Amino acid sequence: MAFNFNYPLLLILIPVIALFMFFTSKSLKRLVKWRRRTMLVLRALIFLLVVLCLAGFGIKKTSDKITTVFLVDGSDSMAGSITRGEEFLKEALKFKKRYDKVAVVNFGENSMVEFTPSEDINFLSLQTKINSTFTNIEQALTYAASLIPSEDRKRIVLVTDGRQNAGDALKSAKVLKSQGITLDIFPVVNTHQEDVQIKEIKVPDTLRLKEKFEISVKLQSNIKTKARLKLY
Repeated sequence: MAFNFNYPLLLILIPVIALFMFFTSKSLKRLVKWRRRTMLVLRALIFLLVVLCLAGFGIKKTSDKITTVFLVDGSDSMAGSITRGEEFLKEALKFKKRYDKVAVVNFGENSMVEFTPSEDINFLSLQTKINSTFTNIEQALTYAASLIPSEDRKRIVLVTDGRQNAGDALKSAKVLKSQGITLDIFPVVNTHQEDVQIKEIKVPDTLRLKEKFEISVKLQSNIKTKARLKLY
């Protein structure tokens, strides 16, 4: 159990109000002692409650249970190493405590849940389909954090080669830290070679002399890079 304030800076009003009560208490000297003390206590309680309400006071109940989200990079850049990531996950699950919860998320450009937070999962391999062209770790971390019950202790394990080509993972990691979420990383050494290839070229079947026309070129790449295409 912990105390939580949405606007902690407003707590500086407490000493200000204490000074105010000290100087205004002189006007109560005409009252008998017990009435004066009662008035001061009631005023203090009312002012304290008002300040706590303005500061967004709340009690946060924390659980002894840990919810861990395994975030597995299933993008194209992991094509040659995804099996290693899956084997790591299966080995890690052997050390899960009985009442702790585990979730598994597959991600690329988008994220898909393999298992929602549960005390009992039977993971064999990644089954969900994602857009594997991009690696958006920022989006994946934000998505994983949303799966964890608010009352549980929170942990995310990121399994990736780190080759993001969308989003800002560092930005999301800072947000997780501010939320008290532990982020661990299992780096995967990529054995898949960098590759850029032309998948398809479309041109009109027939053309007249000096006629303007469009060429459609479809490229596929497992890395973020620049390219120059020359047509002859």
